[in-house]
Amino acid sequence: MPLEFRGVVDEMLQTPNRPSGATPPPIRLSQNEMPWTPSAPIVAAMSAAVGAAHRYPDYHRAAARAAIAGVLGVDPDRVAVDNG
Repeated sequence: MPLEFRGVVDEMLQTPNRPSGATPPPIRLSQNEMPWTPSAPIVAAMSAAVGAAHRYPDYHRAAARAAIAGVLGVDPDRVAVDNG
């Protein structure tokens, strides 16, 4: 039984690559880039976070749980936050 996407794969394999020396597109949306530089508050927050970048984050995620609980109007013990 042939796979339904096989035609798509064959078409992708036949797509030519960009020629050598070609200028890449100015905005590569597929790489999650933005055309604007970050704002001053974002740069300040990133600079402040660099000092703790070598540390593991709060295992219990207390600040995140408290913030979410505050928005929802529930006790932080009723909020679960995890990776993914």
